[in-house]
Amino acid sequence: MGRVMASKQVGGLGVGSLFDFNRVMIFRWRWHFFHSPYLLWVRVVKAIYGSDGRFSSLIPNTSSIGPWNSLICMIANLRDHGIDIMDICPIRVGNTANTSFWQDKWMTDSPIVVSFHRIFALDNHILAYVRDRVSLGWGPDNNWRLPRGGIEQSQWEDLMALLHDFQLQSTPYRLGWLGDISDSFSVSSDRACIDNGMLDVSGVETRWNNWVPIKINILIWRIRLYSIPTRERLSYRGIEMDYILCPVCHNGVEMIDDIFSGCAELVDIWRRVAMW
Repeated sequence: MGRVMASKQVGGLGVGSLFDFNRVMIFRWRWHFFHSPYLLWVRVVKAIYGSDGRFSSLIPNTSSIGPWNSLICMIANLRDHGIDIMDICPIRVGNTANTSFWQDKWMTDSPIVVSFHRIFALDNHILAYVRDRVSLGWGPDNNWRLPRGGIEQSQWEDLMALLHDFQLQSTPYRLGWLGDISDSFSVSSDRACIDNGMLDVSGVETRWNNWVPIKINILIWRIRLYSIPTRERLSYRGIEMDYILCPVCHNGVEMIDDIFSGCAELVDIWRRVAMW
């Protein structure tokens, strides 16, 4: 069933999973939460779960059964299965007016605090946004203290090198989307990302021929996956068979190769089909 629902690019039939489609539509609320901070429901969620909606930690509240907590649980569950949707939608900095300097992913693939935790401990403005943090500068008045050498000095130099060419932009910050060339969220690209991670796929693209009936395309697809219910396959799956030899020629076990290329009495039929 997983192969039927998977996209054609990875060897499926492209039917799609309704369960994964539901996940995509739920995650879409994250997109609206980020880009529409003026909406009433967004302000309510921030009042309950914090300004980041608890997306930075993805720690669900086990005592809560609300819809927003279910969204956090869904994203955390996908991450546990190796599908980190949050990594697909990095923050595009812009004017950085609402981007946390330490906690948001805006300069690297992870929050800066992960790579520069010793400098984070020196900062006296750990909650500052990027724009404010850069404007404040990094002098002694804005830090607990200056680095004292060793790993602190090494992380300090690396951080200064990282920020050396950074410039504030006039455009507002937003979420990017690595799953689509437009860099904007789309249901189809998100669905493909989740389907490819959750469904059983072969990795070989399904090639479709529009000149022949769809049932022929599906037959060839099943032949390639070795999923034709021949007597040999049925017996292999534990179904009792009184007779597993080819019912046409009776010379060998009825297998896929025998039906489509091995049986002498069937070869001529398939040759005529191919000519047609």
